Order: sequence, then structure tokens, then C-alpha cells
Amino acid sequence: MKTLYIIGNGFDIAHKLDTSYWDFRVYLARTYPEFLQEFEHMYNIEQFDPSSPRVSAGAYKQWEKAVRNELWSEFENKMGYPNISEMIDISTSVLDDMDLDSGLVGIEDTMDSYWADQYGYIKELELHVKEWIETVNTNKVVIFGWSAGAADLPYLCVIRDFVSKNTKWYAYYHDDTAYNSLNNAMSSEDIEKKYEVNYIPAVEFWDQI
Repeated sequence: MKTLYIIGNGFDIAHKLDTSYWDFRVYLARTYPEFLQEFEHMYNIEQFDPSSPRVSAGAYKQWEKAVRNELWSEFENKMGYPNISEMIDISTSVLDDMDLDSGLVGIEDTMDSYWADQYGYIKELELHVKEWIETVNTNKVVIFGWSAGAADLPYLCVIRDFVSKNTKWYAYYHDDTAYNSLNNAMSSEDIEKKYEVNYIPAVEFWDQI
């Protein structure tokens, strides 16, 4: 029997890693609250202060559930649909406030620049995602079916620099050629100096499935 394993984010969560989209929101609320407020405002989500004496625990849970459903439960799909009506209203207001002696000549470039500033949060979001991933505690790295070619080494170095110092590495190899390739990569990138690295025949991996 030939089996194809398709591994998604649920694999991380099943291994008790806080990598859900909601976990990312919790991280933003703790480290970049102003960014989170501006970001969620684009999707008609206003902030809710749970510390207010007028806010009950039940009300906050209802708000939290609504926020999950409105945006974070399907973040990849929903982030591409901000409040378009508000964007149009803002564009109209910007045009009304401008003294356009030459009519609409060059207005497209002006509005492109305006929205690039207003919606530049996408680039900032990318940076925050990277920072958040670096906070996820990983203490075991398993390598299987990886060629350890020269083009792959930068990716290996990123993992090396992000995982905790007590991380154990398990490199499964198919044959002597694969073993030598993995061993050279681990040695050249100083992974063997910094971590415990275990080389295991690939057949033993399948025995565990």
C-alpha cells in the first residue's frame, strides 16, 4: 500500500503547539494592540474592553465568539474581504477635501499612494507572523525525505536559529548517500555542535506509523 500524508496546521495543534489563527490574535493583542485594533477595524470589528466593570464575563465571551467567526476562524479566506463600502466612503471624502484645479488628472496615483499607506498593514502583518512563529516552543525536529541540497540549506539554517537550545533532531535517511548528505549538512551548518542529532534508517520511521 502506498500512502500519501498531507500535513496541515492541525498537525501542529495536535502536538500542543499554539499555532491556530486565534493564538496569533492573542499574540497581537499582547504585543501589538494598536496594530490589532486598526487591523480588525478594517473588518468591522471594534475592540471590547473586558476590564470594564460594565462588561460581564458572558458578554465578553459572546464578543470573543463573534470575533472568531467574523474573521479568525477562516483567516486566510476572510482577510481578503475588508470593508469595501468604508473604503469607497473614505475615497469620496478624500476627493471632496482636495482642491483639484486640474480635475481628476493624476488622481489615480494619488489614491494609490493613499491606500498604500492605509493598507500597508499587510506587510506589517507579515512581519508579525514571522515574529510570532519564532515564539512557538519547539523541542523536536524530525527530518524525513529531505535531500539536504545546497538550495535547501538556508531553510535549514532558519530552523536551526529558531528552535530552542534543547531541541533534539532526528534525521531519517534512505541509504548511505542520503546519510552522508544529511551528515554533511548538519556538520557544515553547525547543527551537530549546537544540538543532539540522531541519524536513523528511514525504515524505522515507517515501523512507527
